[in-house]
Amino acid sequence: LVPLLCMVFAMNLVAATMDIAVDGLAVEILGPRELGLGNAAQVVGYKVGMLLGGGMLLALSARLEWRTLFFALAALVTGAMFVTALVPEPRFEGPTPDAKARASIADVLRTLRAALRRPGAGALLFAIVAYKMGESLIEPIWSPFLRDHGFSRETIGLYVGTFGMIASILGSLLGGVLASTVSLPRALWAASGLRVIALAGQAAIAWQSEPSHLLVAVSTCAEHFFSGVLTTVMFALMMSRTDRRIGATHYTLLATIEVMGKAPLSLASGAIADGIGVQAGFAIGVGLSLAYFLMLTTPPVQRGLDLTEAAPRARAVRTPMERGDRYWRRRPRARRARP
Repeated sequence: LVPLLCMVFAMNLVAATMDIAVDGLAVEILGPRELGLGNAAQVVGYKVGMLLGGGMLLALSARLEWRTLFFALAALVTGAMFVTALVPEPRFEGPTPDAKARASIADVLRTLRAALRRPGAGALLFAIVAYKMGESLIEPIWSPFLRDHGFSRETIGLYVGTFGMIASILGSLLGGVLASTVSLPRALWAASGLRVIALAGQAAIAWQSEPSHLLVAVSTCAEHFFSGVLTTVMFALMMSRTDRRIGATHYTLLATIEVMGKAPLSLASGAIADGIGVQAGFAIGVGLSLAYFLMLTTPPVQRGLDLTEAAPRARAVRTPMERGDRYWRRRPRARRARP
């Protein structure tokens, strides 16, 4: 057991490190108009990976040995490593070509502290930490609720694991298009409102004594679909507000805050459902999501999210006019004296 736990720890450690590197590279190479589709590619990519690694390979475990499945997963990761090695590294301005690489930890922390003190940073942190509180309360108790009302494990797996995941992937794709079409704060507002409607549908089903299979399947797909839309939009918003000089560090901090915002209610969902009832738990989740949607319409949050907090994109070459050199500034012409 000890070697297995050590390998699991090492696997999660390197996977998290690779996740940070991928996000940092995306922050550096994606332009403002590419954030929506770029984050859609990331979100859909890891969801397809969940289907392949958690669904297809698990189904093959009845025919193949576990050792073969682990080698197959290792081959997939190795292929991704070679593809990543072909991506050219972006160059940055500075006194030396590798000025960015020579930044000290103190410089990174100083830049991060300045980024968190910019106008609108508080509204951004609120939007990140609270955007899935209601969903994180409802989602863990949805499957146990269905189980208590006579749905089999196979049916729940079909509705939640298969249909729900497909709907989530489609929603993530739509979220990327939405984030590329309208402003990110407006896309966040629209996705949050649609998510409230989907969660309210699940809460309504919770009050039925005998939920129908059709309503359960439709509400599950709707919740996963609009959750996928919201996730992609939020990740694009986070990336747009990331200081590109410390892209990996800044985005990782925002992503950590996003996970911490979902964790408390997700962990407490079972106790809440057992203590005050499943229906009350659903109602609280819908209320939190509705409150978040209404908070997005308040002027302080709107002004904070509309601010452009991201640092200018670092580029290898800028013209003297772009740098604002005095030589290129237009000077007023001297007035000639009349003869």
